[in-house]
Amino acid sequence: ALYVEALYTITHKVGKEECESRENLYKYVRSAFQGDTQLHNSLMEKAKQNKPPVVLLNVLLLEAKDLIAKDINGFSDPFAMMGVVPGKREVPEVIEPAEEEAVKSPKNQLKRDTVLQRFGGSFRRKVGKKGSKISLLQFESIFGCRTS
Repeated sequence: ALYVEALYTITHKVGKEECESRENLYKYVRSAFQGDTQLHNSLMEKAKQNKPPVVLLNVLLLEAKDLIAKDINGFSDPFAMMGVVPGKREVPEVIEPAEEEAVKSPKNQLKRDTVLQRFGGSFRRKVGKKGSKISLLQFESIFGCRTS
């Protein structure tokens, strides 16, 4: 079972690809478990047949200023809405609030199912298949967002 889990982890790797090649990792696991070619291939097929992991994006809202209240009367707690949109442009990992150039996305491209809405705490959303790129929308009234 541990052999299959190791092969599954290599097959469905999430994150940067700047490490050992998959083939080298497969060879290392095979030698560590002292498996012959037939056993390795059968367990490899088993690992490939398992469902790929669900990729989640966690966003923690640290600070927000000048947010609009949820109720029309203005007496409810303020709320924040964040969206996840597929993107082709890479955003720098660290965005300083003092930067003059804000990261913008077209406002009309948001779809209803991509909007995250919470009254406090953190946002969690399934972002699609492994390897898909996303863009973090920066709203003018939200400062200090950090992604994890």
